[in-house]
Formats: sequence, structure tokens, C-alpha cells
Amino acid sequence: MSKFDRFVATLPSLYRVQVNTMIGGLLKAWGASDDEIEVQIQNTKEQLFVETAASRYLDFLGNDVGVNREPGLDIGDNDFRKLIPVLSFYPKQVRNTVISLLDVFWGATYTRPNVNSGNSEPFNFGPEPLLTGTANFEKGSDVVKGTGTLFTVELNPGDYIKPNAASGTTYQKVASITSNTELKLATPWAANYAINSTIEKGVIRTLTYIADNKAEKLIRFKPFAFANLNAVTIDELVAFINADVDSSKYITASKLVDSINGDKLNIRTNTAGLLGSLQITGGDSITLARLNFPTDKTTEIKVSVLEINPNEIVVRIPSSVPILKRTLRGSTHPKGTKTLLFSDQETFDFSGIGPTSTLTLDVESNPYTITFTNASDFVDPAKVTAAEVVAVINQQITAVLAFSGFRENYKKVGLQTSEGNTNYQITGGTANTVLNFDTALQEDPDLLIATYPSSYMFDPVNQPYTVTGTKTELTAAVGGGSVSASINVQNAASFPNQPGKFILDFGKASQEGPISYNSRPNNSTLLIDAGHVFQKEHPIGSTVNFVINSPTIPRAIGSDYGAYITGTSAARIAAQALIKKLLASGVVIRFIIDFPEYLFNCCISDCGTSIDPDYRGSLTGGSPLVFY
Repeated sequence: MSKFDRFVATLPSLYRVQVNTMIGGLLKAWGASDDEIEVQIQNTKEQLFVETAASRYLDFLGNDVGVNREPGLDIGDNDFRKLIPVLSFYPKQVRNTVISLLDVFWGATYTRPNVNSGNSEPFNFGPEPLLTGTANFEKGSDVVKGTGTLFTVELNPGDYIKPNAASGTTYQKVASITSNTELKLATPWAANYAINSTIEKGVIRTLTYIADNKAEKLIRFKPFAFANLNAVTIDELVAFINADVDSSKYITASKLVDSINGDKLNIRTNTAGLLGSLQITGGDSITLARLNFPTDKTTEIKVSVLEINPNEIVVRIPSSVPILKRTLRGSTHPKGTKTLLFSDQETFDFSGIGPTSTLTLDVESNPYTITFTNASDFVDPAKVTAAEVVAVINQQITAVLAFSGFRENYKKVGLQTSEGNTNYQITGGTANTVLNFDTALQEDPDLLIATYPSSYMFDPVNQPYTVTGTKTELTAAVGGGSVSASINVQNAASFPNQPGKFILDFGKASQEGPISYNSRPNNSTLLIDAGHVFQKEHPIGSTVNFVINSPTIPRAIGSDYGAYITGTSAARIAAQALIKKLLASGVVIRFIIDFPEYLFNCCISDCGTSIDPDYRGSLTGGSPLVFY
């Protein structure tokens, strides 16, 4: 019965709705207005508190304590709610306060060592063994009676059981076993009756870890925490780990959202900075089908706060602010277009695998074999350097490019596809027993992300098109002032055979277009608008790029590419200004800005080579630290 119906029931019959409709209409109008007033009062109450206020009301509350929503940050309500107490109520010149502010902008996974599961949900924590016989589970009773069961043989007190058809959340602990056909549960059966049901025994999976170099800890995943042990979700794992009284003191679990490759389980230590470390050490939940965590110790952090000298704080931050990535949908930025693969060592012992050895690989499904000869290729076969391996590979094959000297993998052997190729796979060979390359298929990002056609800029005002990486070259010159119904190109097979647009000599002084074309009658001809008059000279070999009229959409998590072009510097500078507000007078702060090291696509032929040390972001160009 509604509130209005209960009120009407208390009135004399003369005023009831069924008897006097005019009075009823008036009462309903009063009731509706009262409900609206109640909603407005509740909304007003919510705008009085930082935790519930939104939009301009949240701005008002921030302004009251001297915290403004910086326009350069374009920060959302959820993050601004975290920012207000940090900048207003937290103690100043305290390292933990600065870290709390950094958490708002970069997140806890940047300030604390953490690991991601190598596989995505769902995770298989089964199988769930079936017990002998059947049993009756009666609602409200803690006694389970079986028929043909072997409780004393197949169960122990502390085990978990449930009817086969019931949800995993109904698992109950066995308190005691009376006989082969009767046992008692720790609590009365609360779910629906289950008569003559087969019985499942819940499996308790384990995970062990070491956080911050302390004693090894154990997590026991109880079966009742999961609706289906054969398809455990990340949300279920996060809830269980974070609710564990002991583990929650040392680690925190969260979901790493990855819309392309599948969401991952992330576990991080609760200790920020260089004192934190995390290592997943084992447990029967660490398998390929369950939680495929790496077991190496990790200490890497991307954001840190160091108190090196009295009255001096050093803050190390990346050049871009991750929280903005969720607001930059549609913007474009430089991207790493090559999938890199690395050996696991810096020096190699080829002496134990014979005088010659081979490395086999497929590039675009074409097989290749690289042969290493100890006597002629290496100074010391027992201590082969990465540079020696790189030289042999590059001498014998051009379908992939070998290199060394790449930042965190300095001196290791690296591989990537060469121009024109998009995937490769190490398939074996005796040399790979010492090089130990991953044998999984390596695909460049453009193959995996169909909605991302290029690395070039989209300007909806001055340049309302995106220049894609689909391109070819002229095989016949085009003169300025000429008119032609077609252009001759080297290979236009990747251009759609339908009306589209292209641009000539993109990025050069002779750039021209977009120019409309009507069709592609063959792979060497594009039929164009016969009314177009070419304005510039385009010699043989000029590039012809296909263009589209829409922006590119990178992954929302921002992990595909190095840095956004749109607004990152302004956002980082605004974040630095907020950090300075936390410091007491007389305290000096230094910022170390880490710029990403990526292989950027170049849109013109003479922009620089990867061996040019000034080519920032290349394999050899390095990623300098900038001091402020």
C-alpha cells in the first residue's frame, strides 16, 4: 500500500477518494507536490556535502575551502571529490599527502608496485568434484542426510558442499560428520530445498605473495565467494581479496579495464614509493586457466615522491595525466606502430648448442631461417653480445628489424617488423634455446584496432579529415595547372573501390588535397573528378594517402600509445601547481618529468631516421628526463 493510500484509509468516508472525487483530486495534488518537495529537499541535502555534491555545487564547496577546479585539467566530479580534502584538510609538507594528490591524477597503480594477471576474465577455479550418492538439503535445517553417500571417506570438517544445481554462493561449511549418510552444517541451510541432489565439494584455491619484502602471505579463496567456480569474475576476486582482513593490510585488488584484450585482475602493494614491492610467489590458483600472474618481483613505479635533503622534495611524474584519457575520446596522438619482442638476457652462451645454430620465424606467414656460425659470427661463443646477434639477423633477413639499446631492455636483443610487414612469430630453432624469444604471434597495433587508421592529426575546424596510413606512390608525374580524369599509382589495392578522397605529398610544401576519386578500376589507377585542376607539381614517387572524414578513436584506457597531443602539457603543469600548494613556505620542490619512449610514425620521408640520436622517441633516441 502506498503512502497516499494509507493516508486516505484514515479519513472519514465523506473525504475518501471513492466517495468524493473532487476531494480525492485535491488530496492527490497535495501528495504529488509533497513528493516533489521531498525530492528537492533530498537533492539540496546532497549538494551540501563533498561526497554527494555534483557539478557547480561541488565547485562551490571546493571554492569554500580554497580548491578550484583547474580548467586545464578538465577534471570530473569523481576525481574532484578526492582532490578537495587533499588540498584543504590534509597536513601540508607530508609525503603521504603529496602521494594522495598524485593518486588523484595518476592513480594508485602509478605510485605503487603492482602486477596484472596475464589472462582475462572469466577465470576457471574448478573443477568441482561430485561426491558419491545423493542428499537432501532442507531449508532451515543444519542436518544433511544422504543416500549411498560416503561422507566419512570423502569429506572432512571444514570442507564446503552444496547441491549440484545450486549457485556457488550457497556453499556451506561442514561442521561435523556423524556417519557416511549424515552430517551437520556450520549454519542452517538457507537456500531452497534440494531433494535427492548430487553433491558438489567446493575447492579452496590459494595464492601466496610477498609484499614489501615481508613474510609470505596466503589468500584462501573460499568457494562461496563465487557464483560459478568455473567462471570466476574479476569483480568477485576484487571483493574477496579486499575483504580479507589480513591481506587488505598489505595489498589491494582492482580491475584493469581493457576493452580490446579483456579485463585483467590487478594487485598492488599498499606501500607507495620505492619502499614498496610485490611478488606473487605461488598457490594452486596460479595457472594458465586461473590467475596467470608473473612470479617475478616487481618494484617499478611511475610516480614517486622523494625527500632527499631537508626542506627539499623531488616529485617524479610522467608527462601526461592519465585521468584525462577518459575525456579525450576522439583526439589523436603519436603511437607505437610496431610490436616489439625482446630476448630475456643481455649475453648468451652459444657454445653448448653446436658450432652452428638456427632461429626460425614466420613473417606474414612466410618462413625464414637465420643461421648463426660460432667461428665467424662471434668473438667468444660463450659470451655472445646482443650487438653480435643483431648484426647476424640484420645481415640475413630484411623482413624483420633487430636492434638493441632500448631503455629498460638495454643491451637485450629486440625484434620488430620492418616497413610493409605487420606480424611475425618466432617458431623455433636451436638458437632460441639461448635467446628465449616468446613464440606467440606478434601483431602490430593497427591490425588489432580496426577503428584506429592512422597516427596523424584530426582538426575538425581547419583540417576536417584524417590522413590514414593507407598509401601508395605516383608512377606518372602530375603537372601544376593540369586536368586529368585519372592518376597512375604503384599499388592502390588497399584503397576502397568506391568514391573516396586522397591527398598528395602529405606533410610537404607540395601537399594538395583532399582530392575526390570515383573508383579504382584496377590496382594501378584511380579515377578522379575530371573537374579538378592540380595546383602543384607532383613528380613520380609522390605519396598518395587515403583520407577519411572522421576522427580516430583510440582505446579508452590509453595503453596503446605514448602520449596524447591534446592538452597534456597544460594538464601536467596544472597538476604541478596543485602539488606546490601542499608545501609549506621555504620548501624547495623539484619535478622530474618522464617523457615516453615510443617509435613514432613519420609522415614524410626525410624527417629523420631511427639511428639519429636527435630523433626523440625512436629506438635509439632515448627518453630524456626534464628538470624543472
